[in-house]
Amino acid sequence: MDFQFERVYLSYEQISMHIDSRVEAIKKRSYDAIVYVGKSGMFPAQHLSHRTKLPIHFLQTDGRRTPTSSTWFGEAPPSGKLLLVHDTADSGDVLARCQSFLIKQGYLVNTFVIYQELYYDYSPDFSCFGVEPVHTMFVLPWKKSTFAPAPQKKRQKVMEFTAWDYSCVHSYRTIVEASGSIEVSDTPTIKENDVFLLTKESKHDRELSKWLRAHGVVPQVHRRVITNKRMSDYTIALWKVQKIKELGCSRYVEDNAEQALVLSQQLPFVEILWWNDGSPIVLKSTSFSL
Repeated sequence: MDFQFERVYLSYEQISMHIDSRVEAIKKRSYDAIVYVGKSGMFPAQHLSHRTKLPIHFLQTDGRRTPTSSTWFGEAPPSGKLLLVHDTADSGDVLARCQSFLIKQGYLVNTFVIYQELYYDYSPDFSCFGVEPVHTMFVLPWKKSTFAPAPQKKRQKVMEFTAWDYSCVHSYRTIVEASGSIEVSDTPTIKENDVFLLTKESKHDRELSKWLRAHGVVPQVHRRVITNKRMSDYTIALWKVQKIKELGCSRYVEDNAEQALVLSQQLPFVEILWWNDGSPIVLKSTSFSL
């Protein structure tokens, strides 16, 4: 029987809070060092190292080989008790095989993961997130792009680019002219590959287009069909959601706070910034409750 999994996008803050809640229990185990597996274990391992003051070591693996080949990157830890850290316990068996590698070298080993996949028999000693509800698929911050729509993934292979609500550009121009530089500190900078979404016509749009061209940006403007019927912010935001998916941008800058919140909820794989009159705020949304 095929199950439909709900994707739950975790944030760095959520992961950090759950790691912190396990620090005291980890300290009581009297580990001698932390070992993390590949790049995926780097974030939780470094966070744990800061909280526990334990030294950290890096174990490289080659998952393409069977059994998994493991080697030390740098010095191996002295003999003792290790906490082996990875992002997930899943059917790839990387964690279990790395633990077996360490045990054969004479270490005592416990394991720590951010989450464990439901249908995997291996049980880590520490896990930040459980497997309930049953049909949940956790998505880590560094793996968000894996679940982006196909057009976005295709564009990201070529370039990273930002889409802008066109009304933000008016404010952006004011800031640039006040500072005297197109490179504005503390705000995103409009690049030549960026695109723009226009949902409301303005008499200044043509002038703004000329200004962008004068600064080396040929404006790629995507317009919503303008009608006399008044549309709610939510409806307009849903149009933007679809357009952002089609375009495949990795970041979107929105002038309207209500629309920005909708975009953040609908597009967890895209960085959404509320423009906030030139003092942008990054909005982060997941469907997981702490």
